[in-house]
Amino acid sequence: HAAKSKSAASPVHAVAESSFSKPSEGRPGPPGPAPWARGLVDVAADPAGRDGVLWFDETLVALTDKYPKARTHVLVLARDTTLAAGPSALRARHAELVERMATAGRKIAAEKAAEANGGETFALRAGFHAKPSMPTLHMHLVSSDLRGSGMKTRRHWNTFATDFFKEADDVVTALRARGRVDWDEEEEEAGVAMAKLRCHRCGDGPFASMPKLFAHLDECERGL
Repeated sequence: HAAKSKSAASPVHAVAESSFSKPSEGRPGPPGPAPWARGLVDVAADPAGRDGVLWFDETLVALTDKYPKARTHVLVLARDTTLAAGPSALRARHAELVERMATAGRKIAAEKAAEANGGETFALRAGFHAKPSMPTLHMHLVSSDLRGSGMKTRRHWNTFATDFFKEADDVVTALRARGRVDWDEEEEEAGVAMAKLRCHRCGDGPFASMPKLFAHLDECERGL
């Protein structure tokens, strides 16, 4: 089981044995997130022994993404339930929390990437989706290849390869300057729904399908 740590500097790399919590049986309760969407809520509330958890302390949990969109894809969850709505709930006082999420996440993701690639390092991005699909504030740490086993649809691609992905450093800047994030969730959602498939390295495209995009990425000369 993952052991508690009070410092993000020394993540515990433990292989957990149990799976994510299953929805409770019996009579339905009040309306809430769909069962699949509760996964992060349950992990943030009780991370010990959860499948995929890499490290946690009193305020954060780091885990591997169950459906990775890049070869390295780590999530960092904030355990504060008042931030369940995501980045829109952040205020100026949370700037340090976001910085700590990014610091812990970058360290853990870099270690995982090095393990997976024989010590070779890749550029990592840290950020939030403009309109998250699951409750619980969570930051994505993704390697810049964007070729994970879970990267399957145009929407998947565009939530990471367009401005819908909000860089952690930019979020911190916005919180300190204006006290909140500076985007409209519904405008961002409309934009990502309409976005075409383009290469995130050289901008080439649009491509008609994911296989055609991936074929281009295999040949793209612009470095990661």
